[in-house]
Amino acid sequence: MKRAKQNTRLEATLSDLRKKIHRTDQAILDLLVQRHNLSITIAEVKQVQQVPIRQQAIWNKKCQELTSDYSSKGLDPDFIKALLTLLHKESVHTQKAVLKTKI
Repeated sequence: MKRAKQNTRLEATLSDLRKKIHRTDQAILDLLVQRHNLSITIAEVKQVQQVPIRQQAIWNKKCQELTSDYSSKGLDPDFIKALLTLLHKESVHTQKAVLKTKI
């Protein structure tokens, strides 16, 4: 009987934690939508100002700063770099697509 109560509490705790992770994932995806929209706006500004899509020095500095800041908060630096690289690739892809449709 005692074991059954412990299992029930454990399942309830895990269920609550999973719900929190789900809400956090939704918040992250909502932020990614905002980031995507900002990439579109950046592409439009870059087109008008004739600025290249890729600006490596700016990207390198940003990546180093964020890796340093968030690795000190417990995230693995390799994970941070991989995530930032993925986000950057998607931003470049989005900007290229915007510029193609505007030509």
